[in-house]
Amino acid sequence: MRDIRGDLEERAEKQQKTKLNLVPIRPGGCKPPLFWVHGDCTDDFLKAYLDPDQPLYALKHQSRHGEVALYTRVETIAACYLAQLLTVQAEGPYFLGGYSFGGTVAFEMARQLHTKHKSVALLFMIDPVCPGTRLEYPCRAVESYYHHDLLHHLNNIFRLKPQQMLNYVQLRVKGKLKQKALKQKAFLQKILINIYVTIGRPIPYFLRKRYILKIYFDAIVQYAPKPYAGRAVYIKSEQRSGEHVTQWSRLILGRLDQHEVADCDHKNIKKNPYACCWVKTLKACLMWAQEKKQDGSHLI
Repeated sequence: MRDIRGDLEERAEKQQKTKLNLVPIRPGGCKPPLFWVHGDCTDDFLKAYLDPDQPLYALKHQSRHGEVALYTRVETIAACYLAQLLTVQAEGPYFLGGYSFGGTVAFEMARQLHTKHKSVALLFMIDPVCPGTRLEYPCRAVESYYHHDLLHHLNNIFRLKPQQMLNYVQLRVKGKLKQKALKQKAFLQKILINIYVTIGRPIPYFLRKRYILKIYFDAIVQYAPKPYAGRAVYIKSEQRSGEHVTQWSRLILGRLDQHEVADCDHKNIKKNPYACCWVKTLKACLMWAQEKKQDGSHLI
């Protein structure tokens, strides 16, 4: 088992080196770059709405090409992203932002930069996932119910060769999906993901979101962040619990500016017309922080 795990980690590391998370959206411009974490559909949206002189870099999800995720903790994901960020901008001040789990990673990136005595001019978080939140993974409710069936199938699977493993699982998944409900489908997809990871095959496109979200769910529960000495901007969807803001305020020792987007939930806050609300705030914050940088005033 140790040899298999070592082989998978080595393969994943090689894939990560050739498929970096840092992607230039608009590398040109005279202003300091904005590094945007897990913005998804907002990457191109920001390119259209921000100042043409504003460089923009996106930090994309791991495993978007089907490779095994090399980093599974908030701290290590943030450190990986920072290593790539520093190849573009070696010295601060830095401008960071992100959506959902990406906002949480951006927070940890800012915290790690502070420990390196590097200045952060802006930390902009859109509905960030609160550290320690126990998110419910869709398939957990049925895991115990199917435990017996799982053991039976695993016993059969691990007697087979790699290609036979896939054939076995795919055949049974196709049959089960015709009979079972959504939660059962999620559980079967989890089994299929585990098979692809074990035999070192790229995870199919339709399974990648579930795979990476499971990693994020586990990472956020295990995350025990240290306080951040700077300040931050928190964009909150109306349906997000106010308790999240309270918990973030305990972690951010500087000023926490909160802005709420009305009639909006976590999923839709990154889409128009709701995104137009917070992008105006982002533009104003960028302008303010850049002016502070130019006149030598205290940065965030």
